[in-house]
Amino acid sequence: MTTEVGIGEGEQVAAARGWAERLDRALERRAIVVVGLALLAYGLLAAWHSASKRIWYDEWFTYEIARLPDLGQFIRALGEGSEQTPPLDYLLSRASLALLGDGAWGLRAPSVAGVGVMLACLYAVVARRLGPLYAWGAVLVALTGPAWFFATEARSYALVLGFSAAALLCWQRAEPGGSRRPALAGLTFGIAGAVSSHYFATICLIPLGLGQLVRSWRLRRVDAPAWAALVLGGAVVLLYVPLVLQKRGFIGTFWARPAWAMLPGMYEYFIGLLAVPLAWLLVGWGAGLGRVRPPAEDSPSARASGFLVEERAAALGFVLLPVFGLLLAKAFLGLVDGRYLITTVFGFAMLLPACIARATRGAAAGGLALAVVLGCWFGLDEGGKLLKAWKYPPPAPGPAAAAFFDGAGRSEPILIADEKVYFDAFHEWPADLAARLIYVTERPPNMLDPVRLIQPFLSGVRVESIGDRETAHQPVLVYTTLRDEVPSQASLPALIASGAEIRLIASHGDQRLYRATWSPRDPR
Repeated sequence: MTTEVGIGEGEQVAAARGWAERLDRALERRAIVVVGLALLAYGLLAAWHSASKRIWYDEWFTYEIARLPDLGQFIRALGEGSEQTPPLDYLLSRASLALLGDGAWGLRAPSVAGVGVMLACLYAVVARRLGPLYAWGAVLVALTGPAWFFATEARSYALVLGFSAAALLCWQRAEPGGSRRPALAGLTFGIAGAVSSHYFATICLIPLGLGQLVRSWRLRRVDAPAWAALVLGGAVVLLYVPLVLQKRGFIGTFWARPAWAMLPGMYEYFIGLLAVPLAWLLVGWGAGLGRVRPPAEDSPSARASGFLVEERAAALGFVLLPVFGLLLAKAFLGLVDGRYLITTVFGFAMLLPACIARATRGAAAGGLALAVVLGCWFGLDEGGKLLKAWKYPPPAPGPAAAAFFDGAGRSEPILIADEKVYFDAFHEWPADLAARLIYVTERPPNMLDPVRLIQPFLSGVRVESIGDRETAHQPVLVYTTLRDEVPSQASLPALIASGAEIRLIASHGDQRLYRATWSPRDPR
């Protein structure tokens, strides 16, 4: 009886292995069609998500700078204003807004395209060595990380992902031998595009340079054209040195100061969501995946011998980018954030499928298990968010604000001390309310304050210090929310100290509205 069960179980494993190999071959034969359909599905989902999601604080800066009327103001805003990124993202957003309309979809379309390019390039990089099923696993590793969020975020990180992935693919294809001029040109273009999207993207030269060093060691010669392509692409950052130098005075007050304690949080940011699906893969391994035998010699998985040593070195370099980033930030730059090192996901997207392929001896079933588990997990996570948004849609900010302020007075200035709450309200509230908003701050002029820095370029933005408002002694409203990162309640003690009487006049959910009044001064 035991023998019969063992034989039956072995036949089931063999059947599953054979089905996975046939699927792998079918995906390889129809790769262009399958990848095209997958990108179409991604584009439709991302476009819908982009058009339906509210624009938020960081994105409003992209929006406003992209819409500046002339080149002079545009260059001044990048140098003197609140942004710390090069011009490419704003130029593409400007073109997209003109082409697709002045709205959320028009603003975010470049990011949707950037992550789409990343997915196609990662697929091509991994499929060349491990086969289609492992390549889809790699794509889902990237999507399960922060890439999907930035696909619908009007910031430069999606462009960094797209350009850097293109550079990685071109570097892989730029092996000596044969016609490789297009690959070398693409390598230069990819690095230049990434650096023109975010200054920190220059750090991608570390893993690619590490991979090129190992390739030179393997080939026993220096590949001068490849090194020239890397250096030429990275040299584009020199064009932006004048813009960077204008920001030097704010580095000491930047919110993201480097500290080694940031390292665990950075890695959690990149792979935290992968913990559960990887645990399920380990369960699957214990339940029988480990008994999968090597595939037949004519299968795609057998033909894929795995990543070359230089490709593994580059992947490891991407995984270690948070370490390199912190080292550079502490030694020279003085600032860093996990988002600046977002291409770390490339390393995990390459090495996790490679490890599973090695553990299963290249069996296509390993790639299928990875793709299915990550696909289901991504679908559950994203589906749950969409269902929650559908069942509990947030109120429209404009009508909600009008209702909240109804009866609270129609003339007093409205003070907000949290920059994010202020900037969202400035753009989303009805015009009559937005015109009464004043952003109050305790930050000195030499401290980085994005709203204050963009004020010269944006009509209607009003900024005052707490001290100015204390001496005015005019009735004001103070608006706060419980989600303030810099609580607006911090302005209340200062007003009380100046002799103001504070009274709560409205409250709804996390919103609070106070009125501050002063007694008439004694004429004596």
